[in-house]
Amino acid sequence: MRVVQLNVKRFYGKENSSTVFAIAAALAALDPRPNFVCLNEVDVKLQPGGLEKIASSLGPKFTIAFFGHVRDRYGNAIISNLPVLSTKTFQHHIRGGSTIKLEPGTKKFNGEIAKEGDVHRIARGMLVVETSLPTSALQAGQNQENLGTSLRIACTHLDHISSEQRKVQMEHICELLPPRPDCTDLLVGDFNALMREDYTDEHWENLRSLHASRGWGGPYSGDLAIVQEHGFVDCLESAKPLSPLHLTAHVGDPAYRLDYCFLRGRHMRPVGSFVDRTIDFSDHYPVITDFDLVQ
Repeated sequence: MRVVQLNVKRFYGKENSSTVFAIAAALAALDPRPNFVCLNEVDVKLQPGGLEKIASSLGPKFTIAFFGHVRDRYGNAIISNLPVLSTKTFQHHIRGGSTIKLEPGTKKFNGEIAKEGDVHRIARGMLVVETSLPTSALQAGQNQENLGTSLRIACTHLDHISSEQRKVQMEHICELLPPRPDCTDLLVGDFNALMREDYTDEHWENLRSLHASRGWGGPYSGDLAIVQEHGFVDCLESAKPLSPLHLTAHVGDPAYRLDYCFLRGRHMRPVGSFVDRTIDFSDHYPVITDFDLVQ
């Protein structure tokens, strides 16, 4: 089984040109093709039909789930070739999120004009779909009722400003995804969070200097410990400190690993994960993770 994670930056590339066709072609060219494609920063108003184009390029059995947590138009998507149980598709607004001051006179999304002291909270969401692992890939002769072959995939995109707000959001995510004995979980997305153990001392100090030169706080680490404490395992944890080839942002001069795939459950085992730098049509590179299905 193959899972792709990619922040598509509203499907806009250089000079605001559409990247839909380029991304669709690149994903369709993967060998093997993915079973699940998880996308962040999808804007269905700016790029109508973009998700449909990608799904059709991947194959006739691919279906689309989308949650526009901002005005029903902007959010996360999961494209899948396994049958999704539509009654167990969940759309969640995530608690927390940084607030920014609006300049007086700024036109808000609802059409109102900002007054002195008005603020805007950066909202985040999570899309969850549930399906079943293909039982033909699991050992035969087992009692399928006891095999625990349900699979939940959650796709999210967390706060990019505040470590404290990311912690609030991760706590909420773990509340929304309680462990189930019959279920394997994948938690995938652009977390905008760093793990200190991913980086050499030299790289971390370079990040400190970069942040200081730009007037930013941090860099911060430790946010992702929350999901790990709830049983989610980083699919790259055996490869730390990571190679620079595992950094996902930003395209052209990557300095950060922001995109992750976490696993919880006994019926999938990560067997490989890589960042595909040939797919460079966004400001993030995609993370591609391969799994074996096991008894």
